[in-house]
Amino acid sequence: MTTERDPHVGVRLPRAQLAQVDELAKDHGCSRSEALRLVIHYGLPMARLGTSLNIARFAVALEYAMAACSVIISREHADVLERVEDTVRGRLDEFHRF
Repeated sequence: MTTERDPHVGVRLPRAQLAQVDELAKDHGCSRSEALRLVIHYGLPMARLGTSLNIARFAVALEYAMAACSVIISREHADVLERVEDTVRGRLDEFHRF
């Protein structure tokens, strides 16, 4: 049924992709429809740009930045290191569900 607020859109997916969507829904505690909305929300901007995320390169850059920050904070601001680590853990919980 179509409503003005949320029109219905049907799509066929290979079983393997549907299984991945269902796994995402389970991991996030949401419906299949909500999982697909998440995929579209995050994937559509990249598709429009014709690009993708190179996870390995992203991880290397992130680890490099984290290591550099850790060295700088440990060397020059050791007195606030524990507070920085607590803030990071809090942000991971709040924004990333870790």
